[in-house]
Amino acid sequence: MCQTPASSSCFGAALPARLARFSSRGVPVNAVITQCVIALLFVIVGDIGKLIEFVAFTLTLFGALTVAAVFVFRARGANAPYRTFGYPVTPALFVLITVAILYLRVEDSPMQSFEVLALLVVGAVIYVLTSRGKPHIPVDSTE
Repeated sequence: MCQTPASSSCFGAALPARLARFSSRGVPVNAVITQCVIALLFVIVGDIGKLIEFVAFTLTLFGALTVAAVFVFRARGANAPYRTFGYPVTPALFVLITVAILYLRVEDSPMQSFEVLALLVVGAVIYVLTSRGKPHIPVDSTE
C-alpha cells in the first residue's frame, strides 16, 4: 500500500521507465521536467482561451469520475478513515450537476469536446500499452 504521496514504489509503476526516475527526495524529476516542457509548449503555441476551456472540460470530467468512485468503493465494501458528508445525497448531487455541466459544454462546443475525449482515449491507450507487465499499485480496502 502506498504510504506517502511521493513514494516511488507507488508512482514508479504508473510511469514509463524514462520518466520514473526519482530523486533522493522522492520527486520524479524527469516526469516533472517533461510535463513542464509540454505545458510551456501548449501555452506558447496554442490559444490560451481554448487551452483553459480544454483543461476545464477535463477537470470537470475527472471531478465527476472521482466523486462517482465513492459509490464504487462503498459498493465494494472499502472502509475509509472518513465519511462523506450527506452520503449518498451530496456526492450524487455533485455528480448530477457535473454531468449537466459536461452535457452543456458538449452541446455548446461538440468539436472541442470530441477533441478532448479523443486525446484522453489516446492517452489511455498509450498508458495501457506502456504499463503492460508492470506491477499494479496495490489497493488495500482494510484501511
